[in-house]
Amino acid sequence: MKRYIINGSVCLQNEVKKIDIEITDEVISALGQKLPRQSDAEVIDAAGLTIIPGIVDFHTHLEEKGQYFDQSDTYKSGTKLAIQNGITTVNAFIVQNFNQSLSQAISAVADQADNNSYCDYRWHLTPTRFSDINFYDISKWIEKGFKTFKFYTTYKTANLYLSYDKINEIVRRLKKFEPQIIIHCEDEAILSQMGRSVNYRDITQFPKIHTEEAELNAVEKIIGLCQNIQTPIHIAHLTSADAIGQIELAKRDCPITSETTPHYVFFNDEKFLGERGAHYLTTPPLRSEDCRKLMEIKTSMGYPEVLCSNHRAFSDTAYQAASSDFRNIPSGMPALGALFPMFYDLLVGKYKWDLPRLMNSLSFNPANLAQIYPRKGVISVGSDADLVIFNPNGKTRTIPSSYTQNVNIWEEYSTNVEIKEVLLRGNTVVKNGNLIDENICQGKPLCITST
Repeated sequence: MKRYIINGSVCLQNEVKKIDIEITDEVISALGQKLPRQSDAEVIDAAGLTIIPGIVDFHTHLEEKGQYFDQSDTYKSGTKLAIQNGITTVNAFIVQNFNQSLSQAISAVADQADNNSYCDYRWHLTPTRFSDINFYDISKWIEKGFKTFKFYTTYKTANLYLSYDKINEIVRRLKKFEPQIIIHCEDEAILSQMGRSVNYRDITQFPKIHTEEAELNAVEKIIGLCQNIQTPIHIAHLTSADAIGQIELAKRDCPITSETTPHYVFFNDEKFLGERGAHYLTTPPLRSEDCRKLMEIKTSMGYPEVLCSNHRAFSDTAYQAASSDFRNIPSGMPALGALFPMFYDLLVGKYKWDLPRLMNSLSFNPANLAQIYPRKGVISVGSDADLVIFNPNGKTRTIPSSYTQNVNIWEEYSTNVEIKEVLLRGNTVVKNGNLIDENICQGKPLCITST
C-alpha cells in the first residue's frame, strides 16, 4: 500500500520545495507536485510543516562498558530519545576487548541492539589486534558492511592507544578496502607530560592535561599521514578552531574531514565550577569561552562538515562515586536530544542558514561518510523513506538530555522546534513527539552481523 505526504515544504539536497512525496514498500517512489494517488492510499497532510530527511548521527555511544562505569543508555533508551528528536539512523561503536575476537565483539553488541532499537543503526569498528590473521578477519567483516574504523592516539590504560607509526601501518593495510578511518586526536605524550603536575581532586584542572596543543599536535600528524596515504580520514569531535583551520587547509590535497558536537559549540569550561561539574567532563574537554566562541564562528562558516552528538550517558551514582578523583569520572555527555534543535536554532535561526545546508551537515555528509548514501541521508527517489515532519515555530519545549540520567545538562535551553511526525522506512513511529508504540522497535542493522 502506498502512502503520500502532501502540502509540506520538502528539504531536498539543494533547495526546499512544495512537493508531494510518494512512499512504496518503505522507500520514496516519487516526488512531485500533485502526484496522482491511489484511492485507498493513506495521506499525511503536512500543510504548514517542513519535511527533512531523517538525521544520521555519525557518532553515538550506546550501552558500552567502560573502565570504571558502564554507560547507562541502552540501545532502547538511547534510540527512543534519538528518534523522538528526528534521528533515524545512529552510528554506534564496537570495540574489541583484549580477551575477545573481533567476531565475538560484534556478536555481543549485535545481541544488545537486536529488537531493541527504535531507529536503524550501524557500527564503527575499533579492532585492537593486528596480526595477519586479524587483518584477514577484519577483511571478512568489511565485506559485510563494516567499512568505518575508529582509532585513538591516546587512552593507553584502556588498551586503545596506537602510535602514529602503527596507525600509518594499519591504514595502509586497510586502504585497498576503501574504508573510512576515524581518529580521536590527542597526543598521548603531551597528555602524559601535562598530567604530572595537576591536582586530580580539582576537576577544573582537567583541561590543563587535555590541552588544545595536544589536540592540534595530533591533528597535524594525522593530516600528514592522510596526505601520504590518500585514504579518507575523519577527525572526531573537534574542540579547537586552530585544528579546524589546519584541516581546512589540508583538504586541498588530501581526503580529510571532521566533526564537532553541541558540547563544544554551546558549553565552556565554566561548567566545571558548578555543583554538577562532573556531568560536563568529556574528552577532549570543554574549553574557555574564547575558544567556544571561535568554535561557534567556525561552525557557522560550515566547518566542520559533520555535526553529530557524541552521545554518552551515565547513571548519577557513577558521578557520585568518582567525585574524589576526576580520572575516575566517566567521560562524555548526552546530546541525542540536543543535536537537531540546538543546531537548528543556532545555524538556521541565528546565522540564517538555509535548511539544505544544515541537513547536509546532519544527514547527507554523515550518510556519505558511513557509505550508506543514497539509501540514507537524503529525500530522493529510491532512498529509504526516513522522514521528519516538524514545525520550526511550534510549542516551546526544553531540550532533553537522557532518559537514564536525572541531571539534564541542557536544562537551560529551550526550543520551538516541534517534531510532529517521524517516519522510519515509510512507517510512522513518532507522532506529536511521542512513540506510536514503545513495545515495537522497528530499527534494523545496516551491517550484516552473522558470520
